[in-house]
Amino acid sequence: MHRRNLINALLLIFVMALASIAWLGPASNEGSVRARLSPLKPSEVSTLEIEYASKAVDGADRIDTLALERRDDGWHLRRPLDRPARDGRIATALGTLGTLSDACYTVAGRDPADFGLDTPRLRLRADDTEFAFGDRSADGRRYVQAGRRMCLLPDQAYPLLAQGLDGLASPALLPQETELLRIETPWARAARRDAASRWSPRADDLTRDVENWAARWLAAQAHAFILTPPAFDHGDIRIEATDGRIHEWRIARMPPDLVLVPAGANYGVRIAEGRGEALLRPVVPGAETPRTGAE
Repeated sequence: MHRRNLINALLLIFVMALASIAWLGPASNEGSVRARLSPLKPSEVSTLEIEYASKAVDGADRIDTLALERRDDGWHLRRPLDRPARDGRIATALGTLGTLSDACYTVAGRDPADFGLDTPRLRLRADDTEFAFGDRSADGRRYVQAGRRMCLLPDQAYPLLAQGLDGLASPALLPQETELLRIETPWARAARRDAASRWSPRADDLTRDVENWAARWLAAQAHAFILTPPAFDHGDIRIEATDGRIHEWRIARMPPDLVLVPAGANYGVRIAEGRGEALLRPVVPGAETPRTGAE
């Protein structure tokens, strides 16, 4: 008797397994299938366009669309401003969209509103493929649609893309691996012959820490980007690098809310409060950050 019950139990498990396979199979329109949302290959994508449902993603500037393109040196924003982008964040977002999901569905016969896809939170066009981002599910994944298929994907792409301009534009004021030869602001100046030489400040800056001043410039980052920077002109900043490149900015607003406008650009970069003043002039070791005296 025990042997017969065991055989019946095994047969029942086998039948249930077959039923499960049939329910999950690609031919079913009712259940989920294990699949990829699209055949997108992140390494082959060359252009991106992000359209936001809310025009207030980036605050008062009211950004509704970002456009990016892949260049020889990585991803760059091209609208609403031209600036290097954060390659790592874009690679993570695109990689998430290509992951294998165990919960993909055909869109036909389903109400998009049930998944937040009637009015997507944002749309991403990667070359010719469009992705629509809907709501999060109870397990923390997000519904994403491409064409006639939607899948539950790890919620990694949406938080990165939703940060908008401030989250996707590179915050670095200077390119990586830049080596400085000369720094000049309206209040200080220092130069050296080559990357191995010591810095020579002007006479009234001899007691100031020029080495750390240069290090602060190499590490300087924008806190935010301003599409309509102030028209004020408090002077210019000019930096020469060992590779021959010249980096220049107009000082559009003074610290504590320092705003710099790159030469030839139509936008400004805001430096976090407390860090802007230290870029304008080197400090005396052991002293507080100097005040420039200009407002």
